[in-house]
Amino acid sequence: MSQLTPEEVVALLKLGRSLHDAELSNINLVGMGIDHADFTGAYLRSAKLQNASCLKADFTGATMILADLSGAVLEQAVLVGTTLINAKFNQANLRFVNGRKAKLYHTCFDAVDATSANFSYADFQEATGKQAKFIEANLSHCQFNEGDFSGACFDDAKLQSSQWYGASLAAASLIGTNLEQSQLVKTKLMGTNLSQADLIAANLADADLSGAVLDRAECVETELPRVNLSRARLRNTSFYSAEMEAADFSGAELVGVNFVQANLENTIWEGATIDPSTRFAGAILTKAKGFTDEQKHWLKQQGALNVPS
Repeated sequence: MSQLTPEEVVALLKLGRSLHDAELSNINLVGMGIDHADFTGAYLRSAKLQNASCLKADFTGATMILADLSGAVLEQAVLVGTTLINAKFNQANLRFVNGRKAKLYHTCFDAVDATSANFSYADFQEATGKQAKFIEANLSHCQFNEGDFSGACFDDAKLQSSQWYGASLAAASLIGTNLEQSQLVKTKLMGTNLSQADLIAANLADADLSGAVLDRAECVETELPRVNLSRARLRNTSFYSAEMEAADFSGAELVGVNFVQANLENTIWEGATIDPSTRFAGAILTKAKGFTDEQKHWLKQQGALNVPS
């Protein structure tokens, strides 16, 4: 199909016609109503769709590199396998969108509302989503490496087996989020709320969790070597059998924490507040630093191993 004008596009859509595989690069559909439109396989490179209404529109397999969808309404739209590299979704409505396996490299999602959206297996590498809402979204197996989602909300989202190498989730909310078996190596999680999060068997090596909240988080058999937990709040958190060598707990608050059988070699505890409800049975504390003499005596009574003299 040859290049269509915006007027021709709207006219065809009013007739219920499909724009499957249409050539629509640089098309200007700013503010237009294109609800239920069929753009499957269409070529929409650099398309201008700011503030457009795309309710339930189908963009399956479309090419939308550099497209601008800022402020657009895409509720229940289909973006399965869509190529959206370097696209803009600032403040867009992406509620209930199906974006499974979408290519979203370096795309901007700042302040979007993607509540209950399905972007499983999508590629968000180097994307930004500051202050975005992904509440109850399905983001399992997604790649977020080097992305910036500072201040975003992922409460109750499915993020199992996702990848976040070097990404920022600083001051984000991940309450009740499923991050089981996820890769969060060198991830920035300063001030992040991970209360009730499932981090079982996840890898957070070298992550920065300073000032984070992990109340009732499950970190069973989690990889946490060299993690920064300084000033973190840990209430009823489970680190059962976790690998935490050289972790920094300086100034952290610990109440009811489970360190049973955890590896805590070379850890730092300067100024940490440890409530007696915290359990260390079988935990390895070889060369740990920062415990008071009173804490050392108590740790031995708890059944901790290799408590420093």
